[in-house]
Amino acid sequence: MKRVCLIHQQQGIGDLLFIQKIVKKYCQEGFNVICPILTQHKIILNCVTTETARYPLISEKSALLESFEYARDHIFLVSACETHFGDSLFARPLDAGDFVFLALGPSYKRFPEDGVMLSKYRLAGIDHSDWQDFVSIRRNLKSESSLLRLLGLDKDRKYTLINEYSSNGRVEIKDPGDAIYMQQIKGYTLFDWIAVLEGCSRLVTVDTSLVLLAEVFLRKTAPAYLISKWPTGDPSYIGLQPALRLPWVFAPYASDLKLD
Repeated sequence: MKRVCLIHQQQGIGDLLFIQKIVKKYCQEGFNVICPILTQHKIILNCVTTETARYPLISEKSALLESFEYARDHIFLVSACETHFGDSLFARPLDAGDFVFLALGPSYKRFPEDGVMLSKYRLAGIDHSDWQDFVSIRRNLKSESSLLRLLGLDKDRKYTLINEYSSNGRVEIKDPGDAIYMQQIKGYTLFDWIAVLEGCSRLVTVDTSLVLLAEVFLRKTAPAYLISKWPTGDPSYIGLQPALRLPWVFAPYASDLKLD
């Protein structure tokens, strides 16, 4: 019987992409990985779920909507790790015998010097440097092609892909050239934009999950610009920078960008 790895990382599509190296390490070591996620992130289910990695849904109030092995233990440990920040028990993988528990979500509160993202790998005791190589997306090529047609894009068109939206709202970004602005389009998900992302000649985005997706799918020759999502100009991307390998140009404000 396989052991179970319970991961507490219930929110953030970008975060869920970022931890795929941790997920796959445990799968390779013979674990069944269970990582409950909020219903608002269910679009990721068809993209990353495998026979040994599941993502049961939970409600906004953290109520389990699906049953899974050691669910009661998971609920108890999530509550404990979210309230007892001084407890070193949750600063590393907690081995309970039949299962292992990783408190990745609040890891930054135990390792603030590593930031929100890198602290997850410090807790797991795994090197983060090549996390991009472990992101495997089950793509819906039919939807991707349909979106390309809807946007009037073909392989010869040069365009800038712009994303103005994050969990913090909208940051207005102006581009002097031919631009495609990301938007919610009924029937399409974030992952259906991958082909649009792959085909762009330049990417300009605020700090959001698209940055993590770009790390995997954006052409290395395409210039990439990352703008802070905070209106104060404080760099929201500080904790993420060490995890990125594309040559991003960082800007506290959209007005700081020099686009031609």
